[in-house]
Amino acid sequence: MYWIKKDSCSGCGVCMFYCPSEAISMNGNRAAVIDQEICTNCGKCMEVCPRNAIMHNSVKSE
Repeated sequence: MYWIKKDSCSGCGVCMFYCPSEAISMNGNRAAVIDQEICTNCGKCMEVCPRNAIMHNSVKSE
């Protein structure tokens, strides 16, 4: 499972653009949100995020 570090997300939308399953959207605060029901866990979002704001559940949060 992938998740967004909200304090690191700038709302640039790069992850949303590259998500092949269209599982990422922007909320009202211009922060990325991952729909876990749609996410295929491909990891593309984590690869392309310029601020390293996307983490996998196997990585401990700060």
